[in-house]
Amino acid sequence: MLPAERIINEWVDPFTFFKSIQQGGPGTDTEIRYIASIQREPLIGDIFDNLSALQEFQPDLILAIGGGSVMDVAKGLHLFYENPHLSFADSLKPFALPALGKKAVSVHVPTTSGTGSETSSAAVFIHPETKVKNLLLSNTLIPQYAVIDAEFTDHLPPAIQIVSGLDAMCHAIESTTAANSNVFTKAIATQAALDVLDYLPDAVNMDLPEAQRLAAKEKLHMAATMAGIAITNSFTGIVHSYDHPGPAFHLPHGVVCGIMLPYAMELVGPQEEYACLARRLGYRGDRTALWQQLISHIRNLNHRLGLSDTFAGAGVDEKAYFQQVPTWADLPGRHCHQAIPCQHGSGKGKTLLYPLLLRPRLKPAPLGDAARSVPCGRRDDPPGGRRRLAAGGPGGPRPAKQKDRAGGKASGPVLLGRCAPCRRPPGGSSKASGDAQGRGWYSSTPRGWP
Repeated sequence: MLPAERIINEWVDPFTFFKSIQQGGPGTDTEIRYIASIQREPLIGDIFDNLSALQEFQPDLILAIGGGSVMDVAKGLHLFYENPHLSFADSLKPFALPALGKKAVSVHVPTTSGTGSETSSAAVFIHPETKVKNLLLSNTLIPQYAVIDAEFTDHLPPAIQIVSGLDAMCHAIESTTAANSNVFTKAIATQAALDVLDYLPDAVNMDLPEAQRLAAKEKLHMAATMAGIAITNSFTGIVHSYDHPGPAFHLPHGVVCGIMLPYAMELVGPQEEYACLARRLGYRGDRTALWQQLISHIRNLNHRLGLSDTFAGAGVDEKAYFQQVPTWADLPGRHCHQAIPCQHGSGKGKTLLYPLLLRPRLKPAPLGDAARSVPCGRRDDPPGGRRRLAAGGPGGPRPAKQKDRAGGKASGPVLLGRCAPCRRPPGGSSKASGDAQGRGWYSSTPRGWP
């Protein structure tokens, strides 16, 4: 059994959870053993340090309860438990791993709303010396069962919820533009991205009623799993190709994703998928205007959550960072790199990585003639959090026609009910509580929503 990680250790007692499992099956010969506690991004050694205990116990079921680090280590343990003669070097060959399930069934229970590892075909491990990511990639790594229960996130601290949510947001948005995406992955990823953008602020707003906050956490939990499904079938993109500053400077992966995503979207350029997301958020304009508005929307969200715009703002040393940029630019994650929807290479990597340290925050594009937002109506949602989108159809309300500020004529329907970028935070207050001590990227009093 593999039930622990920093989230589980601090907020959920795994032994109490396992005791409840044992009590639920009287008369059985079930034996449960607790194996590992993962306190950080997973290292290669986390697999082999715990493998002997797993082989000695010979489990029929491997249960991973925790965040992405726990689930990735569980995948690695399952792989080498059933294939003891496989070398780690051989395991890095993409989509060449042997089938799993001969000895044990894997069940994953995520306790954070970010990685989507419970439905993904990947497991990431950091080399302890080089700080370079090593990716295991095969559909055989997808767990046989995933239990998606948002109650595990009910008491998650806002800082951890933010980190997790930014990871899920990046997965979803990158999946929409990945070269391997298709109509199905785009539909799943688009909805996941909208849900994260919409519900993450509420999930960490301690001024909101508890019921509203928990409903937002549930939406986030489902969105993270949806994003995991999407990237399993499409891959990610440029952020996950060049996210090496995270392991190098011990930054949480979600922080790296949140900082890098707007820069990466600028580098990728206007994409129809970005325009689609912006329209769903209530913006209008041509593809370029919508692309710019979506980037501004994400930057505004980051500021509202207290996230820095640059790695320098997250506490990264300038000299150490610039020394490593040439190396990082030549070490993209090859599988994600192939899915980037633009020309790429070492020069493209440097174009992304150099401004990320010190570039000042760009002023968000104004809501002017090229784009306008739909007034926020989220607080009028019925109990239970169900959305009512204005859409045409038999028995339904007609889409609202908006007048174009530039031309003064009706310019087509705009979806209503989605939280557009109002000039105030949807929940009223812009504060997110949490212990910010020691977290250069996180402020307990984030900058206001522009």
